Amino acid sequence: MIQSLKELPRVYDEAERIMRLPYSESQEKSRDFYSGIKSNPNLFVRLFFPAMEKVRAREFGMLVRLELVRAAAAYKSGGSDALKNVKDPLTGEPFELSPVQFEGVHRGFKLKSKAKFRDMDEVMIFLEKPGKHFYLDGKNAGSPYK
Repeated sequence: MIQSLKELPRVYDEAERIMRLPYSESQEKSRDFYSGIKSNPNLFVRLFFPAMEKVRAREFGMLVRLELVRAAAAYKSGGSDALKNVKDPLTGEPFELSPVQFEGVHRGFKLKSKAKFRDMDEVMIFLEKPGKHFYLDGKNAGSPYK
């Protein structure tokens, strides 16, 4: 047990190195690291480290969400040209813009990241007209409340 605990600092150091990588570099290295964690013979490593995998994905998601709000403000104040100046922090490209209809009524617009790192699209819907309620972001974006 003592030997297993002594191995942890090395694994923490590797996890820190991977978590500091920018999005473009982190995907492959992170996938390889956490794949190795699942099969690591050290019980402490298998218990402590799997939760860290979701932390970075949530961080990337929050970075995208912040820029989606900035991009929406730019679009509303300066149009499509202003929108192009706000880049997705993960891809360095502008966000995808599309109109949003809910139950056949135009309600606003949607901005979407081209990055795919979670099990859902990174999107945010911005309402311009009142109406029935529906989800504005997350995996249920565009779906009615249940």
